[in-house]
Amino acid sequence: DIFLEKISANKTITVNGAGSVIRDYIHVKDVADFMILSIEDKSVRGVYNVGTGIGTSLNDLIMTIEKTILKLATIEHAPAKRQDSQYNILDITRALDKGWKPKIGLEEGILELYNSINRGK
Repeated sequence: DIFLEKISANKTITVNGAGSVIRDYIHVKDVADFMILSIEDKSVRGVYNVGTGIGTSLNDLIMTIEKTILKLATIEHAPAKRQDSQYNILDITRALDKGWKPKIGLEEGILELYNSINRGK
């Protein structure tokens, strides 16, 4: 949400490295849905990956923000962080097997957050 807030306010964002790191972005409401399922369904035990199973690069995230809120980002590049994993997409098979699935897509989540930021102004 830091990038979204800065882009919407026409502030410069800093991207470490080339922006090619890939992450699995999930909406907090989808995480909460799994938490509720884990409380209600006593068979949900152990470790579960709760994500979308979809990888999005930082560059793609920025482009999606730009497209969704119709503003261009001002980007400053900094050196890559050595500790950054280049690729992190979760295997959500176990969670899917329990009947859970993520419902809120990246663009929808960005738009919802953008609207909530603007309501607070």
